[in-house]
Amino acid sequence: MPLKHGEIFLKGRNGHRFTERLHDNLRVALRGIGGSTWTKVARNATVPGGQVPQEALVERARRLIGGNSVEPAVRVPSTVDDISAAAVETLRPPTAGGGRTSVPAPARATPAATAGG
Repeated sequence: MPLKHGEIFLKGRNGHRFTERLHDNLRVALRGIGGSTWTKVARNATVPGGQVPQEALVERARRLIGGNSVEPAVRVPSTVDDISAAAVETLRPPTAGGGRTSVPAPARATPAATAGG
């Protein structure tokens, strides 16, 4: 489930501070989730995971400020049949009480929207 970084790359030479803050906030958000968690860090994305339901990870990650989008993912064997079956299952409408297949990041107010316009 990649958590894509927002506009951190625009921060110039101190961009690493914003990335560190995002990771610190993610650690805090995952605290008390009820299982072991880990994070893998890449240049423009952070991937949280662990022995907890993906829905719980998605819910906590999408609340973070500084993330651009949260993209739930599943691991499947690398055969065409397995990939096809997983894609069909993912696109199937959710059952009663089921979750969404994609989770947009929370909307952010634009200056025009907050200026009374």
